[in-house]
Amino acid sequence: MIKKIKLFLLLTILVGCEQNRNIKIYLQSDDKDSLIQGIYMIRASDTEYIKSIFMNPYDFRITHQRKYYGQSVYQAKMIMFQKLSNIKAPNKITEVPDTIVIDFYRNWAEDAGYLR
Repeated sequence: MIKKIKLFLLLTILVGCEQNRNIKIYLQSDDKDSLIQGIYMIRASDTEYIKSIFMNPYDFRITHQRKYYGQSVYQAKMIMFQKLSNIKAPNKITEVPDTIVIDFYRNWAEDAGYLR
């Protein structure tokens, strides 16, 4: 029984590490579909990716992937900031980059110490 528990814990850790590595690869990609996929792989408690998400927040490229069709990279990033911060954006998040929303979440991240 103890061996089964240890094996389960080991597999859980390995899967978690693999997912973290995939997220990092996706967030460093220049491909809009990979970026959006990586953003949506982040859990609401994964604040370690905040700096990576803030790279090029004005990215207006839109995906045509079925799962995220019509969504811009900017929109995916701001939706993720809304989830990470648990604070609603001051303006509606659309596919068009909005400086007010970007500055709002940048100020939140700086105040929370994530952009140091």
